[in-house]
Amino acid sequence: MNKAWSAFFVYLLLAIFCSCATEDPAYTAGKQLALNYCANCHAFPEPELLTRELWANEILPKMGAYFGHYGQHGREYYLGNEQEQKHLMNLYPTEISLDSSDWEGIQKFYLDFAATNLEPEKVVPQIMPMDRFKKLEIFDTSRHDQRAFTTMIKFNPDDRSLIVGGKATSGGSLIKFSASGIPAVRWTTNSTPSDWDNRNNFLLNMGSLSPSDDPRGELSLASRVAERADTTFLTGLARPVQMIRVDLDLDGKEELIIAEYGNRVGKVSRYELTEEGLPVTKTDPRILAQTPGAIRLRVADLDSDGHDDLVVLFAQGDERVEVYYARPAGPERKRILRFPPSYGSSDIEIVDFDSDGDPDIVYTNGDNFDYRPVPKAYHGVRIFDNDGSGNFSEIWFMSIDGAYDVEVADFDLDGDNDIAVIAYFVPPDRRRFASFIYLEQTARLKFNPTGFLKEPDQHYLVMTSGDVDGDGDTDLLLGNFSGYLPDTKSFNQKSAIRQPLYFKLENLTR
Repeated sequence: MNKAWSAFFVYLLLAIFCSCATEDPAYTAGKQLALNYCANCHAFPEPELLTRELWANEILPKMGAYFGHYGQHGREYYLGNEQEQKHLMNLYPTEISLDSSDWEGIQKFYLDFAATNLEPEKVVPQIMPMDRFKKLEIFDTSRHDQRAFTTMIKFNPDDRSLIVGGKATSGGSLIKFSASGIPAVRWTTNSTPSDWDNRNNFLLNMGSLSPSDDPRGELSLASRVAERADTTFLTGLARPVQMIRVDLDLDGKEELIIAEYGNRVGKVSRYELTEEGLPVTKTDPRILAQTPGAIRLRVADLDSDGHDDLVVLFAQGDERVEVYYARPAGPERKRILRFPPSYGSSDIEIVDFDSDGDPDIVYTNGDNFDYRPVPKAYHGVRIFDNDGSGNFSEIWFMSIDGAYDVEVADFDLDGDNDIAVIAYFVPPDRRRFASFIYLEQTARLKFNPTGFLKEPDQHYLVMTSGDVDGDGDTDLLLGNFSGYLPDTKSFNQKSAIRQPLYFKLENLTR
């Protein structure tokens, strides 16, 4: 062996020796336990993703309950009320399923190596005053003591109308607005609206806006003239948040896909449709995924075979993006992205961001409702590039506290994509200037962040886009959820009077 090779092997052995010598045995042992048990259900969560306080008081007690380690609470505590219990019985075992010494080792691992600060390397960009959009407030003119609880806003490009839904004192409300912001048709609903299908006037009602495992959600048909959406097709849905149509078996007929977010239990359901486009209710739906957290449904041809596929973002526990490729024998399922369970996934858009001919993913994470909101440096907006073979890798990230919804379009009409982001769980000291951020792309993956100072009692929970005024550029619509403060897990109701239901950001490019 020559001297060069001898030196190389000596260096290699020294590197290995030093690595082993400096590695913390306690960390290694604890991580292996966590990998063995925790990573079976979701992406492995590194201890530094949360503080010791959150691990000790929030995460570990809930995690232990899934293995029968109920701590100071009994099993009944986790089973919830009578309406929820029958749906959770199989989730919480009657006997311990994880050795107590292993459970103690897992807890020690997370408590010993937890973060002391979740924002140590965070860089907050300077947000300049916005000149691309003009902000207009839209009210419900029939009410004068109005708090805004907007949970849904949908744009219909055919007549440029808007459907705005939200929580009401009893049940929910739904209003159709003209492009100029004039209320035209009103409905009352059984619970808080979450989605609307312009083709058939289908309406999804959540059943419960706050976390619940009592499946009271519904799919209803709203008459074009009636005041109540009471023609109900589907009941017993687990907090449904979105629906979409797609032909997953390539038989020439679209199916209706419903994302049942749920809470601790949920699913993604697939319903056949009649020739009239109504869901077939005589047979049970086919289940695409039997896990909670499905928050976004998107349709895109991810494999470039000429057929639309279904893309699902999951945001509860096992946070991930899955694609269901349309196939004659039924959809082919593949996980394409996965995130730690503390990420708070909130939205995705599928768009060819870099104009290379294949669809990319723009993703936001910022949901912070599982416990007292804590700013996290890893909240924000990301771009995942498609390599052309359906593999996605992160190529850009911007930290944005509480990022909740994203819209992607060529807002300035210069030939490339720009990004608009709203954030709901924003720390109070940043809330006025960081609840809406417009990212105008000035060069490849170089963005100029702008925004505006919002009123203290306005909070943006939903957003959509479209050419509302018909002038050839893309406007933005922000739903106002001002009745509660996004500060703590418990709803702190405000006395906001006469609040706009939504805001139109009129694009001034044309």
